[in-house]
Amino acid sequence: MKREKQTALIFLIGGAVTFGFSSLFIKLCLFPATVIASFRMIIAGIVLVPFSYRAFIHLYREKGMSGMIILIIPGILLGLHFQLWVMGIKNTLIATGTFIFSVNPILFAAAERILYKRRVNLPSLISLLMVVTGAVWLFTAGNGKFGRQGDIYCLLATILFVFYLFSAKKLSAGVPHTLFIHLIYLWGGIATLPFIFITGDFYRVVFNDMYSLLFLLLLAIFPTLIGHTSNNYAVRLFSPLFVSFFSLFEPLLSGIAAYIFLHEKPALALYPGYFLLITASVVYLLSEFYAVKFRKN
Repeated sequence: MKREKQTALIFLIGGAVTFGFSSLFIKLCLFPATVIASFRMIIAGIVLVPFSYRAFIHLYREKGMSGMIILIIPGILLGLHFQLWVMGIKNTLIATGTFIFSVNPILFAAAERILYKRRVNLPSLISLLMVVTGAVWLFTAGNGKFGRQGDIYCLLATILFVFYLFSAKKLSAGVPHTLFIHLIYLWGGIATLPFIFITGDFYRVVFNDMYSLLFLLLLAIFPTLIGHTSNNYAVRLFSPLFVSFFSLFEPLLSGIAAYIFLHEKPALALYPGYFLLITASVVYLLSEFYAVKFRKN
């Protein structure tokens, strides 16, 4: 188990680094948002076929088709998350989108307390107030001339990601990890394909655009297969709290990458919002860390 945890930790660190380039790859890929979101999942799911088909057959024999179909729920939720996330990043600054996403542990904790009727402690309440204040600040900074629509998409994508975490935690029990991620990627990508045709984006794709194909493949392989997969694997061995700390690296790495490669420099008016969001995450995660440590002692 110790060696397995060491491997998972290395995988998690690598995943955190790949997340830092996720938004950059989305910006550099010139395909429509709906196409990027669906195909990054489908490609990732297809890549995993050789590593999961035996487990698929075994699970099918054990649980039947009903046991397989239920796993489409987290797949659809993740697919919808990606749809909103890509649309959001396409319509806002990378730094803004990733700072908004960094508050997902707080939203997860709030939803968990509401669903299970747990009391909201003072640090969590303070963190939530800071999240609301930071979000309002970002939405109103600069009179909403740039980023407001994208910011809303990113916030909705973050909320959907929380619902995905709940469903994945509940439904992944007893399912081999490789098979689980194969199914949620493939089924999530296929389930969101109609968006490509409803929006008419399919007819705007230039399929011989090798530049965009390259960044789509990079997005599918690194942030999806390595980044999201490392998180899904790590929560099986570590606490969600421990894994959540690594989400704080994304806005910092993404912001630096966006500045270097895209010359995206957020306006000074946005920085107080960034500060509120990252501080909210740090306050919440530290309070939870010390609470766990206190209970152990």
